[in-house]
Amino acid sequence: MHSPKRLKLVVVVLSVALTASLAALAWALLQNYWWRRSVDLVADEAGASWAMSSFRSGRLAIWEINPTNDFPRFSGRRDGPFEIWLDEYHADMPAPWQYAERRKIGRYNSQMRYMYEHPERFTPGKNAPGNNARKQAQPVSAANGDQPGHSETNRTPSAADSRR
Repeated sequence: MHSPKRLKLVVVVLSVALTASLAALAWALLQNYWWRRSVDLVADEAGASWAMSSFRSGRLAIWEINPTNDFPRFSGRRDGPFEIWLDEYHADMPAPWQYAERRKIGRYNSQMRYMYEHPERFTPGKNAPGNNARKQAQPVSAANGDQPGHSETNRTPSAADSRR
């Protein structure tokens, strides 16, 4: 008689443990979902505002991520009117940071292309005669070492300190 009671007790304890584990897993997945949504929103906004700043200052650049690149630099290539720049990327950084950087760069590039295709929507004084953002926005001069505007806030401390 002790055996069936003990078995029932073990089954109840294991059932409670399994239910608690599944609840904790569900909570962790929900938290992960909302963290990712938050990162997506912030990275999208950062990429779009960075592109807007670059476009309005006349810089036409597209960024690529290169896992071997430790600092932003001109790749020497072009994509139509855009110079292609390589962003710094640190493969040893945590996956969430890498995800946010990829998302920010993707949003920057799509926003930059959209603004170039529709300059009348993003140029101050768009109704002024002869105001054409394609004429105003010129590729950055890589020969003199100028870099397209890039936020220092997204750098690792060692990379930011080395440029100051």
